[in-house]
Amino acid sequence: MDEYELQSPMALANFVINFANAEGSPVSNLQLQKILYFIQTAFLVEHGNPIINGNFSRWQYGPVLQEVYSSYRDNGAAEINDLAINVTKDSHDQYMMVSVEPTNEESLGSSEAFTRLQEITRRLIARDPWELVQVSHQQSIWEKYEKQIAVHMAPDYENSEIENEGTEVSYLWE
Repeated sequence: MDEYELQSPMALANFVINFANAEGSPVSNLQLQKILYFIQTAFLVEHGNPIINGNFSRWQYGPVLQEVYSSYRDNGAAEINDLAINVTKDSHDQYMMVSVEPTNEESLGSSEAFTRLQEITRRLIARDPWELVQVSHQQSIWEKYEKQIAVHMAPDYENSEIENEGTEVSYLWE
């Protein structure tokens, strides 16, 4: 496969939200988090490189990208219909609302990688979100930190450990 560009957590989250809505299968924040984690896992397993430029935290219900979680936490368990908007400062220290462009073929820099991203996402949105939570909990890279997770002291996931355990869960997206 061609090389591809790393994507920000929000750009990939916005891609998943748009894609899921277009497929008629809107996602919740919980489901979005697990889909993002398993997309990262798939790209690490298949290509040896991450697709998301961010770290997943170990939380009670599995892996979480905190930036994405924060953007959609007000949705609770409801479906996400609108893309998040980031608040940034401009060159004059003025706050402004900026939408994050969803990952697309151009931003990814590879039509082959974008097609694969679509295939993986389609398979993951078809899965029950609680199945994805359960699968993430069965991984030793979550289980061995269960006590630290309970008290919010677990370290973030390392891409190398996600990749090492990823082949065992590749059935999710194959």
